[in-house]
Amino acid sequence: DNMGVNLCTDNDVRFITQLGKFDCEKQCPLLIGLKSTDKKSEILDNNRKLKDSNMSHISVVSNLTQQQRVEEKKLNTEAEQLNQNRTDEEQKKLQISGGRMSRGTENDKSPHRRKRRQ
Repeated sequence: DNMGVNLCTDNDVRFITQLGKFDCEKQCPLLIGLKSTDKKSEILDNNRKLKDSNMSHISVVSNLTQQQRVEEKKLNTEAEQLNQNRTDEEQKKLQISGGRMSRGTENDKSPHRRKRRQ
């Protein structure tokens, strides 16, 4: 509800698993498997809305393997370097902020834009 994503546990969720040992004094992460990559993308695209809500203590991230995390870091570093070499006008169109890419306009055809991993 806080994210603006309609998620039905019967239709959208494949499984929910608590990671780590149970400790009633600590919050443990949950691994949630979704049936649809579209729903996953919708959640990841809207999770920034949690920051300004009463759910700001919750974070949502994609579950990547160690190899995928290394590749993701390499791609982000490469994109940051390419962005630093862009003109001021080009930098207004696409920026990396806090490890995330933001787009200036829909008409930006930047070669340095990359899609989020599904």
